[in-house]
Amino acid sequence: MTPRLTSRRYRFLGAACVCVLVFAFLFTTSTALGLNGKVNEGGRYMDALSICSFNPPDGWVLWDYYGLDVFSPRDNKDVRLSLVSEESDGGEFSSEASEEETAADDSDLASPFLKKKAKEFENTFSEPDFELISLESREVEGYPGLEICARATEDNDLFSESIIRIVRFYTQTHTVTMTLRCPEAALDEYQEVIDSVIESISLGLSPIEDVSSR
Repeated sequence: MTPRLTSRRYRFLGAACVCVLVFAFLFTTSTALGLNGKVNEGGRYMDALSICSFNPPDGWVLWDYYGLDVFSPRDNKDVRLSLVSEESDGGEFSSEASEEETAADDSDLASPFLKKKAKEFENTFSEPDFELISLESREVEGYPGLEICARATEDNDLFSESIIRIVRFYTQTHTVTMTLRCPEAALDEYQEVIDSVIESISLGLSPIEDVSSR
């Protein structure tokens, strides 16, 4: 095998690996196939585990995307919004970092726990198929989280010309992930709508005291 073919082979394998990871971020859920969540009389969507809920945009429809509940504009299913909660043991909230080390770090990702999680996303979107646009800390109802935005490059055959926006929150018992995937050209059109949806997220748990600073 020539060096050129070998290089292409490894590049293909690398692209395949990152696509698998992104698929896991976007579409993995531990619930059964089919529509798993529920929409109450007021139109608010509750996830399958009844851990989190949000207000879908007006006029968006709920449908089954390979076993994942997604919302899309009625006339544009290339725009997909999902909210998934998964159980976790919460053990990662503990940290060996000293209080002095944590207090001395004034960055948005001062928490050792969030630094670790941010690094995982950086690694996922560091392949040639993706360009990491932004990664910052986010908080909801006292829980620490991250907001990530990445762009699929021209080399990406699966998510060509797409924007992926992920908002993920961490509790001692669950990880909650809202994911938006849409054509890059549509991002500006739906930016304010998605911001409003994110603000409407509610967790059916009691806030964890000072968890974001551990």
